[in-house]
Amino acid sequence: MLETFPKAEIHCFEPVSPTFAMLQRNLSGTRCRCIHSAVGNGVGEARISVGRNSLTNSLVNTRDGDAFETVPVTTVDAYREERSLSNVDLLKIDAERFDLNVLEGAASSFSEGRIKFVTVEAGFCFEGTAHVAFQRLREHLETHGFSLFGFYYQTPSWSGEHSLLFADVLFAHASNNRKR
Repeated sequence: MLETFPKAEIHCFEPVSPTFAMLQRNLSGTRCRCIHSAVGNGVGEARISVGRNSLTNSLVNTRDGDAFETVPVTTVDAYREERSLSNVDLLKIDAERFDLNVLEGAASSFSEGRIKFVTVEAGFCFEGTAHVAFQRLREHLETHGFSLFGFYYQTPSWSGEHSLLFADVLFAHASNNRKR
């Protein structure tokens, strides 16, 4: 994103302390702002499951042997207002089945047309432990004036069936449409 959008101001959220420290090291000296917080549908604190692999950290799923950390939680709306951000060009969400909560926390930004694009990791085979079903995400975003724009980073199911397991899905707000 830094290379593709050289004028962009990027805000990265990471709730788990060791992963946040790594994010800060990796993005030091860039235009990225690292925020030590989860994003959800309310402001406060939450208990997050911290797995052996940072890709499995989750506010929703817990596994035997996981540690836990209490983390701050904000919303897209609260953060945008606190920082006086007029618009969000791209909201990228990968929240391990907490994605609808993140979208719910952006309700005011959506109703005011302040978010232009949303990309979210969606499940296709079933609503498993790591992904919200594509249809649920699509229905939610359509109620806020978004439509499907594309699929990226597709991961097929290797279960023997020919199906898509999950993918990053991009939605565009209707305000992006230009009249000709």
